[in-house]
Amino acid sequence: MNLADYPRLLRDALAPLGAPARCALLNYPDHVNIGDHLIWVGTLRFLVGELGTEVRYSSSREDFSARGMEEALGPDDPILLHGGGNLGDLWPPMQAFMERIIAGFPRRRIVILPQTLHFQNPDNARRAAAVFNAHPDLTLFLRDHRSHEEARRLFPCCGVHLAPDMALGLAGEAEVFAAGHPGAGPTTLLLRRRDRESLTLPAGEASALDVSADWVSYERGWRMGDRRVPFSRTLIGWYREWWQRRLAFPEEYRARNAWFAELRGHRVLGLMLESRHGRFSLGLIWDGCRQLLAHRAVVSNRLHGHLLSCLLGIPSVLLDNSYGKNRLFHEAWLRDVRGSRFVGAGGDVRAALEAVLAAGVRRAGQAEPDVRDRHSRARR
Repeated sequence: MNLADYPRLLRDALAPLGAPARCALLNYPDHVNIGDHLIWVGTLRFLVGELGTEVRYSSSREDFSARGMEEALGPDDPILLHGGGNLGDLWPPMQAFMERIIAGFPRRRIVILPQTLHFQNPDNARRAAAVFNAHPDLTLFLRDHRSHEEARRLFPCCGVHLAPDMALGLAGEAEVFAAGHPGAGPTTLLLRRRDRESLTLPAGEASALDVSADWVSYERGWRMGDRRVPFSRTLIGWYREWWQRRLAFPEEYRARNAWFAELRGHRVLGLMLESRHGRFSLGLIWDGCRQLLAHRAVVSNRLHGHLLSCLLGIPSVLLDNSYGKNRLFHEAWLRDVRGSRFVGAGGDVRAALEAVLAAGVRRAGQAEPDVRDRHSRARR
């Protein structure tokens, strides 16, 4: 499958959403997991660029204001909840926020954007079902077939639909995100999460890879600070921007600002630079692109490390997470993507890596070889 097909797939799958003139978009990822920011920016790219929807109000969990949202919206404007992998009890604060919004706004249409569903405790699933089914107009989009079937069972009073991840709304923007980054080196990156969703890679497999790291935002310690305290958030922002970027990595700082300047001419992404949320998200995505593009290939147990690699044309192997999320998503949407492979427990990572390297995918930002040049090389 060609990645250029994904914006169309997303439009078709999200048809039940309609095309609201205005909406609220809640649960902004006010943390440094680059994957969640890919989802957020992909969502805005789809809403504003494809549907023409005006996002009148957005917030994180910590800075949500019911009064502020109601003042910004008209009586028929829906609430949209950010997608991802947090529908369930693995990440309790995110689930609690969704339930709070659904219970608190019974007169508004609410849409949960594409999610993976995973409950470990049946009591938590029953509580969520009671809240969700009590809402008169709740729609859920699920990212894989198992989540979709489980949601249909748990939430019979809701609209339940299958749809790909919102980050795939950026499939048409790969050249934009690849601009200004240096070329690939000879190394393979193991992009490896170290949280409750991680699985241990066999030592022999891990040693065959050149570089092992998590997202650069975690490696550089950008998690510090209490996001709930505005003054602390401001100080942490200054620390990240001036010390961790401008002084510690001056070349990257200048390159990112040059990219921001170019981005201002983009019809949708340029508008995001005008808001704190948008600028923070785009900056993190730029960092993620720079990290991945420095390598010839990526092996990752982070779903969005793999998705971003695919979008950028980097040969990539996806490993599973703790509860099968990555495998389920790959089976639903990525099985036929050139330069992409999934390896489950006991699989051969090195063989999969050789296969994606042999696939010959074109990196974003690199021109296709001239047809006459290819033919002359073939004759030789």
